[in-house]
Formats: sequence, C-alpha cells, structure tokens
Amino acid sequence: MKGQSVIYAGVASGNYKGSIHYSEPSDGLFRSEDNGQTWQQVLPDIPEYGEPYAVSDIDMGADGRIYVGTMPNVDIEGGAVILYSDEGLSGSWWVYDNYVQIIENNPQYKIPGRVMVAPCPHPILTLCTHRSLPDTIVILIIIEAVIYLNQQTRDKLGHQ
Repeated sequence: MKGQSVIYAGVASGNYKGSIHYSEPSDGLFRSEDNGQTWQQVLPDIPEYGEPYAVSDIDMGADGRIYVGTMPNVDIEGGAVILYSDEGLSGSWWVYDNYVQIIENNPQYKIPGRVMVAPCPHPILTLCTHRSLPDTIVILIIIEAVIYLNQQTRDKLGHQ
C-alpha cells in the first residue's frame, strides 16, 4: 500500500534490578511491513547457540544499509558483534565479529560487549562522532560501522 514504511524494533532480554527478564518470542531485530500488525525476526542466530543476537543499537547509513550493534544476551552470548544488511530481510545479514575479544575484554564499561553503531560516509579508520554522544570519538571500521574504543584499547590497536 502506498505511503507505508517498514518498521524495525530491536529486542534484547536483560537483567533488571537482579531479575532476568526474557524477551518474547526472542531477542533479535523484528521487522514489520504492515504498520506493526505483524512482525518477523530477521537477524541470524548466534553461532552454536541457536538464538538471535540481542540488539543494543540500530542505525541506517545514507545509502540505506542497516547496521545493528549487539550486546551479550542473558546467557552472555553474542555480544560485541556488528551486523549489516542492504535489504533488512532474514538471510541477508553479514556478521562482522573481528573485534569481539577486544571489546569484551574491556571491563571499564557498564555493559561489556555492548556495541553502538554510527554509519559514516568514508571507509576505513575515519574518526567521527555518534549523534547521541557528540563528545565521544568513534572509529570507523572496514564495513562502515563504528565501535567505541577508549584510549587504552586504541593504543592496543595502534590507533590514535
């Protein structure tokens, strides 16, 4: 129908005030083409876990590519990953997990393994800022999504 848009909703189970709250029917990125009447989960499953990734952030590049940052689910699986898709449909997602260990091994963050994304117009190691954290420097990685790195981690990677 003319004038309708596709809607995406990121879902993540979590621990709130000491109690685990599970998402129903699951974690993931849900897509609706009928103004929210029906939803389909579109992200791939976490390898060897069998459940979708828990979403921590969603953004869209100027070219329409959708980026999703993940966080660990309640079983501490699937965090520190960036997924991206040009179609936003099930089966169309690329998984970028090259920095998982570096991100997860950084204990200073309140939610270790949480990835925020912010598409930038230029590829490979461009510095930019995220719209919700304008004072935070982020580093653009090869797939044109970003991960937040503190100075200690940037030093380990050899970045300024």
